[in-house]
Amino acid sequence: QVQKVYKEGLSTTSGYTLRIDQGSDEKVYGAHVNINNSLYTQVDYKKNRINLSLGGRYEHFFDGRNIISKPIFRGGINYRLGLATFVRASYGQGIRFPSMLERYVNYETGPMTIFPNNNLNPETGWSSEVGLKQALKIGDWKGFIDLAAFVMQYNDMMEFSFGKWGADDEGQLFGFGFKSVNIGNSRIEGLELSIAGEGQIGKTKIQMLGGYTYTRPYIEDTQYEYDAFTTETIEFNPDQGAMDTVQISNPISYHSTSSNTSGILKYRYKHLAKFDINLERNRLVTGFALRFNSKMENIDKAFIEPLFDLYIGTTSAWERLNRNTLMVDYRVGYDLTEDARLSFNIDNIFNTEQSLRPAALSAPRTYSLLLRMLF
Repeated sequence: QVQKVYKEGLSTTSGYTLRIDQGSDEKVYGAHVNINNSLYTQVDYKKNRINLSLGGRYEHFFDGRNIISKPIFRGGINYRLGLATFVRASYGQGIRFPSMLERYVNYETGPMTIFPNNNLNPETGWSSEVGLKQALKIGDWKGFIDLAAFVMQYNDMMEFSFGKWGADDEGQLFGFGFKSVNIGNSRIEGLELSIAGEGQIGKTKIQMLGGYTYTRPYIEDTQYEYDAFTTETIEFNPDQGAMDTVQISNPISYHSTSSNTSGILKYRYKHLAKFDINLERNRLVTGFALRFNSKMENIDKAFIEPLFDLYIGTTSAWERLNRNTLMVDYRVGYDLTEDARLSFNIDNIFNTEQSLRPAALSAPRTYSLLLRMLF
């Protein structure tokens, strides 16, 4: 990386990166190498109330079979409206290459088979944001409020999806299982509110940090067919006057694999919130952390169908555990010296049950003891 600072608040940063990922696992994904080269440059300009940034990056990816080259760009502006009021806007493109597991995994775990997809395309897209930040000071208390609106666009979005990806004799579910596929174009729109503050009441120092995020994640074409499988049935053929074997093509799409076909993406929360408060007095430190997520509205339909329920009982568990959830953590610590702190933590203090996805229970109440030393 090379950085050059010019007069009048102008600077440039340029560089080259090389990343090599090599993996070998005979039972899971075989032996592969991913090589990623990139050249980048960025120009930053600061003067008075304004900060500007503009940059570009040229990505080159090679995995032994596929070569992908693509330029991407980004830019942003931050402007100080008043003494402690800032507005900002940004836009950036991105590309994500398939990992070795996403492209080549071929593995059975329990009753489930995960199939490879050698033809998986990289995921591209862009994101943009506009925001307003207001710093606050009331007496000895200070903090800020930040409000932002954002949009993220994904093209050829990659997602592990359930379907019939193999022959009838593959795996334990007659060729059904999960595979990483390109499900088409999707968009995530949302709002994010962040607050922070600190101050003192007597000799007790108080710090607070919180945030709320609302997202609207949806797929643009619910009928987009990213694959299909063929089944056979026996029907009467009137021309021949006899029974005949007929092949039927079954499309695999968002609409055919989702428990909710309204367009909302699978495994997403619309509402997320967090709040943390920390209190310090003399050598004693204590605090709470709260985490909230709303009910998950869409999952793979297979998890709530009779076949899955027969194997691992996912339907009844999901109906019971998929709900608005509040998790509370607690911590207390003592400063042994200026450079050493002993802390006792209780995560999920009320032992709340939560399922992050079907057949995946989150951690129960957990106790931990931590000694942190600075050198």
